Amino acid sequence: MIYGSQIGTRFKAASLATCIVDANNKKAIEFAKKIVEGTMTGLILQGPVGTGKTHILISILNDIEAANIPVEKVVNGIEGFTIAKTFAYWKTPDLASKLRDGEYDQVTLCKKAHLLLLDDLGAEYDGKGDFIFSSFQAIFDARWENELPIVVTTNLSSEDMARRYGDRVMSRWRGQCKMLQLKGDDRRKVIS
Repeated sequence: MIYGSQIGTRFKAASLATCIVDANNKKAIEFAKKIVEGTMTGLILQGPVGTGKTHILISILNDIEAANIPVEKVVNGIEGFTIAKTFAYWKTPDLASKLRDGEYDQVTLCKKAHLLLLDDLGAEYDGKGDFIFSSFQAIFDARWENELPIVVTTNLSSEDMARRYGDRVMSRWRGQCKMLQLKGDDRRKVIS
């Protein structure tokens, strides 16, 4: 079951099989497949706008969700299904908005989901940051402490992330996640 932001129609059918592989994203897709297989605990995709970070992130989610078949259980003679895994996918401005509205249960969900996917880290900034940043740090700490996988996309450099979220978060991510810089031109530009 997927909690969090809605996936837009542009990405409903996205999968790693639909990603256009080139020299700029080949490594990212290889590591994304390891996240889907469950053989890797984290992936941070950095880079400028339009380099395919969100497509890869949502492809990971869709590919895992497609394989996340409910488990049949029989309890006291009653058949039922339990959800095999839960996933939290958030566009960071959406998560920050929920937290500002007092929906603190989202922090617990982000801490405990089998996989947390955060799209566009850094875009949640509104100039008032302390509460949101401390909530994000609590989420990052809990996931690291419990060895739970995380996938993040961001336009921020490693230095900018360290300034915003602290050296502790960056150190833990370096130990848990593969950090990749995607390069290339904006794929959304229309060539005339």
